[in-house]
Amino acid sequence: MAEIKIIRKPDFFKRSADEVASDLLGMFICRKFDDGTVLHWCITETEAYDDSEAVTYKNNMFYGTGEWCPYNGMLMINCRTDNGCDNVLIRAVDCIKGPCNIVEVLKIKEIKNEITKKDVIDQNKLWLDDFGFTVEKNTPKKRVGIVKKDKNTENLKEKNYQATAIHFPFFD
Repeated sequence: MAEIKIIRKPDFFKRSADEVASDLLGMFICRKFDDGTVLHWCITETEAYDDSEAVTYKNNMFYGTGEWCPYNGMLMINCRTDNGCDNVLIRAVDCIKGPCNIVEVLKIKEIKNEITKKDVIDQNKLWLDDFGFTVEKNTPKKRVGIVKKDKNTENLKEKNYQATAIHFPFFD
């Protein structure tokens, strides 16, 4: 079995949402359930939201670095640059597509209060791991289902990141 490389560097999240969203592809969200079962899901699609874009309402939950941000039935991670606070939405893991479906399968609502604004690298119920998967990162696409506050969808940036796993270290 491959060595587990838990992400232990907070600096990983002190970068732009674009960089973090791309680099999260192939990493794993891990969830420990109340019965002790631990399951792992490979992140296969993310979306980047930077502070300069007026696409979402910002509140205190969105400001931080490397913190879980369960918001409106979706799971996001905060990142921070000198220009402001950005966020990365987890859109798909393994065979689970859609941010609301991820929250349902991972039973995030059961632990929402325990993980909100808590470090993604130091949790006992939900954390990120890097098992060393190699992924092919596809060309970024326009984000899904986003409408700017001014209702203009013409100039949405291409910040939807998708990947296909091409090397599984468990089978070496």
